[in-house]
Amino acid sequence: RHYPGAAALYRRDEEAERIEGFRVPEPPPKAAADIRCDGLVFRVDLARGHKTGAFLDQRDNRRRAAALARGRRVLDLFCYDGGFALACAKAGAREVRGVDLDEAAVARARENARRNRLEVRFDHGDAFDVLRARPEADLILLDPPKWISGRDDEERGMERYRDLTGLALDALPRGGILVSSCCSGRVSPGRFLGVLREAAARRGRDLRILEVRGAAPDHPLAANFPEGRYLTCILAVAG
Repeated sequence: RHYPGAAALYRRDEEAERIEGFRVPEPPPKAAADIRCDGLVFRVDLARGHKTGAFLDQRDNRRRAAALARGRRVLDLFCYDGGFALACAKAGAREVRGVDLDEAAVARARENARRNRLEVRFDHGDAFDVLRARPEADLILLDPPKWISGRDDEERGMERYRDLTGLALDALPRGGILVSSCCSGRVSPGRFLGVLREAAARRGRDLRILEVRGAAPDHPLAANFPEGRYLTCILAVAG
């Protein structure tokens, strides 16, 4: 009634199906749509893309990062379809590079850049390898996948967050900006702040926190389910 002509696409999570004891039919092999967000057009893979295919929970954080990007050299790691990278390019970044291990996502990111007439370099690669090469960047965006799903993942996952943050600080000059996200619901904002603090201490660097942000307002948090705050996005300045 509210969206005449719209269709519903059901996505499955095999682990959730196993735990809850239900089955969802396989999605069609192809289901794509164009979405518009903050003046940009994105081609979204609804059937095979990660989660919903668009990561709209990061919408406001992309706006905030873009506001800091003008005149800067931006490195967007785990860039997926290019949401952060393209927002920064549109906002006037001096140069922008995006990197992701998902070759299909990199192809979509390149197409999204072309459709929006933005000059962004998108590469297929591993974020850790890219950072070890000490790239020239003064704004680094980190938006890795969910590294901690359960108790057994915690020790290894937390160390991966620390290592990634440390490598980013190695690459950032003084005054450079770090935008780091964690989508693991088991990691509270305070605990994720601890990751950044520990990584900076290991490198002998100062880190000044500008903001601690979460998901966009259309992802409200239930008062009786604080664990539902799964996304933390921290903006900081490296000293």
